[in-house]
Amino acid sequence: MDGLFVGLATVDLGYLVADYPSEDTKSTALDQVTAAGGPATNAAVAFAFLSGQARLVTVLGQHWITGLVRDDLTRHHVEVADLTPAEQAAPPTSSIIVSQSNASRTIVSLDATRTQAPAPTDPGALLGTAGIVLVDGHLVEPCSAIARAARATGTPVVFDGGRWKDTHAELLRHVDVAICSSRFAPPGAADAHDFLLDLGVRFVATTNGEGPIRWSTPNDQGVIKPPSVVAVDTLGAGDIFHGAFCHYFAAGRDFLGALENAATVAAASCEQFGTRAWMVTGRERFPG
Repeated sequence: MDGLFVGLATVDLGYLVADYPSEDTKSTALDQVTAAGGPATNAAVAFAFLSGQARLVTVLGQHWITGLVRDDLTRHHVEVADLTPAEQAAPPTSSIIVSQSNASRTIVSLDATRTQAPAPTDPGALLGTAGIVLVDGHLVEPCSAIARAARATGTPVVFDGGRWKDTHAELLRHVDVAICSSRFAPPGAADAHDFLLDLGVRFVATTNGEGPIRWSTPNDQGVIKPPSVVAVDTLGAGDIFHGAFCHYFAAGRDFLGALENAATVAAASCEQFGTRAWMVTGRERFPG
């Protein structure tokens, strides 16, 4: 099964500390991790772990630090299509501090503020045989072009919504499934779910950390309670949720079943430090 993920790739430098440090102090970390990051990137890694392979359309270029991203993605069976292969600038780097005392994380990153790319000349070629597409909205033109191409072929398009951006309005018209965080708040909308359904999105869900997952369709709505775990690190849990959802939805689960299975995977990812450690115990522990 082939999944296509379109969006941001970063270098994540993560540090685990006992408690969040005070201003103007030095702290010795308990652990550290370096990995490729970004919403679409982490989702692609999760999908590849569950499905065997994934493809990521992103912006990397030739800067030496992109080698860290490429090596990590190769190791996790994610094929990369680089939209800016001649780019010389450094990719965004995220500095992440995870507090062991409460499993919270604080992130400083440029995100995509200096990272953009034009729409691909042949989005259909990038789409290929993908059974599902995820767009994270960071690379505006590529996300929209590939979402439109996928919609035209009947390939499901999943949107990862962290925070609202004005550029989302057009992109969402080509989306089948929108899974957003509780911070996703379209301006002027009394209810994000109603707003998304009115745009033509068929399935909507809102995650809220360890809280209930709210879901809606044009004809029904409800909540799903995620599994309860002892969280060590919540970094990337939402991205992993999206990747797992894409795997189960493309494999034939219905919307609610895919949400429930994805919640199981995302909860497990919080039990250890970093965005990759949850994979060490193997694929067999997760729903088939």
